[in-house]
Amino acid sequence: MVERPFGSPELGLLLGKFRGRTQAPVHQACRRTHQANTLSDCLPGRPHADSKGGTVTSTTDKSYATLTGAERMFVDEVARHYHEAHGVTWEKGRAMAWMIISDPIEQTLPQICAAVDAAPEDIEQLIEQLTLAGLYQRIETPGEATRYRLVDDGYPKAVSDTFASWPEYHQIFRFGLEVLADADDTRRRRIAEIEELFGHIVGDLADMSRRWEEHRRTAAA
Repeated sequence: MVERPFGSPELGLLLGKFRGRTQAPVHQACRRTHQANTLSDCLPGRPHADSKGGTVTSTTDKSYATLTGAERMFVDEVARHYHEAHGVTWEKGRAMAWMIISDPIEQTLPQICAAVDAAPEDIEQLIEQLTLAGLYQRIETPGEATRYRLVDDGYPKAVSDTFASWPEYHQIFRFGLEVLADADDTRRRRIAEIEELFGHIVGDLADMSRRWEEHRRTAAA
C-alpha cells in the first residue's frame, strides 16, 4: 500500500472508527502474549502523570514486548486505522498511538522506537513533522537526550484548526467552478462534487464549534 500524505492525522484518528478484524502485524516474540491477553484481564493501571502535567518518570522503559495486552491492542488498533484509512505505515501509526498513552509522558526517540518495535528511520520524520505542526513538544535539556511529548490540548486544537480551515478550502473549490464555467459537464463534475461536499460540511461547522466550546467551558467550570 502506498503511503499517502494525510495532512491532518489527528482528524482521522478522532473521527475514525476502529475498522477491520485481521490481525495486526505483531513482533514474533510478542505474538503469543498478544493473542492470549484480553481487555478484561490486562487493563493498564492508572496514568503515571500528575494533575498539572508535570514530568513523571517510569521505573522502567517500555518495549513493545512489555506493554500490557490492552496497551498493545490500543496501539495496534490506532495503527490499523491509519494504515487502512491513510496508507500510513504500521510503525508510524503505532508511534502516534504510543505518544497518547506513553509512560513516561516525555519520550526520547529510542524510547518511542522500543515501545512500538520500530527503527529510528521508520518514525523520526513523523515525530519531527508533528513537532513542527505543534502536536508534539520538543524538550531539550543540556546533557540529556532530546525528549518529545504530546502537547496538552494538542488534539482538540489540531482538530479545531482543521475545521477552521475548511471554509477557505470550500471557497477555493467555488473558485474552481468559476474557472471551469465553460467546461463540459464531464470535466466540471469532479470539482462540483467536492465543492458540494464541502458546502454541506461547512454549513454545520459553526454550530459544531459553538457546541464544542460550550462543552469545554462547562467541563472546566
